[in-house]
Amino acid sequence: MAAINKRSWTTRAGQDRSGYEVEWKDASGRRRRKAFSGSKAKKRAEAHKTRVEAIAQGLIAAPAEPAGGDAAPVVVTVRVAADEWITDVKARGREVSTIDKYEDHRDLHILPTEIVRRDMPGTWRFGDIPLAELTSPDCEALKKALLAKLTSRNAAKVMTSVRMLLSQAVRDGLCPVNVGRETRVEIVDRGEGDVEIPPKDEIKALLSESSTELPAPPTFTEVWVHVGVFAGLRPSELRGLAIEDLVLTGTDTGIQVRRRADEYGILGAVKTKQSRRFIRIGKGSVALLRRWLLAVPRSSGLPDPARKGEKIHLLLPTSIGTVQSLANVYNRVWAPLCQAAGLTLPAERENPETGETIIRQVPRYSLNCLRHIHASLLIDQDMTPKQVQMRMGHSSIKVTYDIYGKLFDKHDGDHQISATLERELLS
Repeated sequence: MAAINKRSWTTRAGQDRSGYEVEWKDASGRRRRKAFSGSKAKKRAEAHKTRVEAIAQGLIAAPAEPAGGDAAPVVVTVRVAADEWITDVKARGREVSTIDKYEDHRDLHILPTEIVRRDMPGTWRFGDIPLAELTSPDCEALKKALLAKLTSRNAAKVMTSVRMLLSQAVRDGLCPVNVGRETRVEIVDRGEGDVEIPPKDEIKALLSESSTELPAPPTFTEVWVHVGVFAGLRPSELRGLAIEDLVLTGTDTGIQVRRRADEYGILGAVKTKQSRRFIRIGKGSVALLRRWLLAVPRSSGLPDPARKGEKIHLLLPTSIGTVQSLANVYNRVWAPLCQAAGLTLPAERENPETGETIIRQVPRYSLNCLRHIHASLLIDQDMTPKQVQMRMGHSSIKVTYDIYGKLFDKHDGDHQISATLERELLS
């Protein structure tokens, strides 16, 4: 019979941890142990106990043993843990684009990066280090190696993946503690991530060039720009927006944001609770959307990933009612609009056949520009950071400050604060 024992340990940081260990004897009488810790550790241990007892009673088949006597013990490396982590991410139904990002982190940065380990000869590929030997200094060494070839922001993303895979290894019982838990990258602000907001005259040019005159129906471009500027949806949310999400009657008109389309055109529910939100819109937007509903291409409907069993009809679909690709929106909508509005910059590109340098005009701003315009308008209207966070669907107030903090600073104005202090104290 198998037994479950509770065990405790202390991490290098002095933190007390606990978990459960299943102990049993296999068919050859060899003593076996398997540890479980983290989320639902006891339930997973009990499930494993039930399995090994069923094997002992002949109710289910035992795993096949390699031929040739006792097999060499399997060394669980970081590579094995990383593969298990990706398998778990896929099993949880994460979006294809998210899985691709994690796989890139694993294959391009985590596994192949070479580090020098303390008191160990030579260099080691991080993926080849046995999980049982992995230490906090190893994770620190990986962080330094990543910072030598990546920006601090990208290195921080990779180290987040490292912590995630080690947390999964703890939950799977592959290691007792996450030794990378305290290893974090301090993001250096050099201004690369600053959002660029077009001045008011350029915003007006975008709206003017995209608009159509009555009685002509609105175009895809006009709806995309108008909803982007006055509702602040992400491009992925605009591509996943459905007619069923619109509330165009009554006193509380607006848009319910429920889903998004990833870079492969696959519809999925929005990622966070904060992204699920209701955005109120004005009379001008309501009138435009009502006109658009008379012209928008319709289809038999698509399955709604945000509401099982329901069907939706996209607000901004292709001509056959399917999801627009991001490339189509950029090349057929955004680039021509920026060209017409005079918002382009020259860019050099080499002709792959002749080797000649080709200069072409490209949009000065990204597709996210419309969303940034919306945020700047909210800040201009004296909305608080918390109100901006809720309207934009940010996961936390920190995200709002990270992206738009300087806009809040400019809006407040130190000179206004100083003038107020002088007025109150000296008048």
